Amino acid sequence: MKSITVDHGKEFADYRSIEQDYQIKVYFCHPYSPWERGSNEYFNRRLRWFFPKKTNFDQITTDEILAALELINQRPLKIHHQQTAIESFRACSD
Repeated sequence: MKSITVDHGKEFADYRSIEQDYQIKVYFCHPYSPWERGSNEYFNRRLRWFFPKKTNFDQITTDEILAALELINQRPLKIHHQQTAIESFRACSD
């Protein structure tokens, strides 16, 4: 990974340490422009299938979250030539 694109949330206030620690460039998308973070928005939509807005995560177990992530990550994607996200990721690290 050579760069990441983030929004303007508080969690990225210390973005310079991310750049320094991981030797990657951090870019900020424009406010109210979710298409600039396409992969993130795609993942969020898939996650909402399992956990709709207003889900009380105090009532969701870690196993339920991991099961949802497993199903999402095992789905073949056209953008990855019908490979799953995990298969595509592993191919990059070889």
